[in-house]
Order: sequence, then C-alpha cells, then structure tokens
Amino acid sequence: MPTGDPVISFPGWELQKDEFSILGADATLTAAGWTVYDFPPESPSFPYIIVGQHTVTPQYYNTGALQDVTSSFHLYSEYKGGKEIQEATDALVQALTGGTFSLTGFTVVQVSLDGAPPIIREINRDRVLHHGIPRVRYLID
Repeated sequence: MPTGDPVISFPGWELQKDEFSILGADATLTAAGWTVYDFPPESPSFPYIIVGQHTVTPQYYNTGALQDVTSSFHLYSEYKGGKEIQEATDALVQALTGGTFSLTGFTVVQVSLDGAPPIIREINRDRVLHHGIPRVRYLID
C-alpha cells in the first residue's frame, strides 16, 4: 500500500449479515418458498439461496477510499426449467437494490446488479438441479 493511503477494513461479515436479513425478510422470496442459508444443511429443502461469497477491491481517491464489493449468491432449484431461478434472481436484485443496509462502521453508497451468468443444469444421482449465480455489486465507504 502506498504511503499515505487510508487504512481499509473488510466489510464482509457486516455486509453478509445485512444481505441475509434483507433476503430472509423479502416477501416475494418467502412467498415462493425460498430459504436463505449461510451454509445449507446436508439435505436442504428446495429452493434455496446461499449468501456470502465476497470479492473486495479497494478504490483509492484523493478524498479517501471506497471498497468495490461483489457478492455472489448461489440459487438452487428443482423446478423443471429456469423460471424459478429467473424469478428469484429478479426478487433478489430488487430486494438488495431497494434494501436498507446498516453495516456497523461502513456506509453502502451504491448497489447494482453485476451480472447473472446462464443457469447451470446440474445432474446428480437422484435429481436434476438448476443453479443460478447472480452477482450484486456494492460501493462501500
């Protein structure tokens, strides 16, 4: 780190707590039967979302530093096709971009969709799963 740059703290846990809270309270996701996990149990009920993978890149400016944080969410569904994942991705993005964040020691400046790669169809011994991985981007002060 160059001399004089501000010290940056990692907002991961504070952000994850708010993401978990916002998504767990979202009426659209709840009504559609989605469960939100930090780490799913061995035999989770479907559909479900896993919260908590963050990539953090500090951005230094003359006036200080912001953190560019990308969160990846893993959505798993047994629905026959991509509809359930697509609708949940939309609900997730709406909940987070419209959510109220109260990170201790940090301020969320901006929230936006970073991307939603194609749905992955996973086939294992006893079922076919659809797996979506939307990413949400935050600028955090």
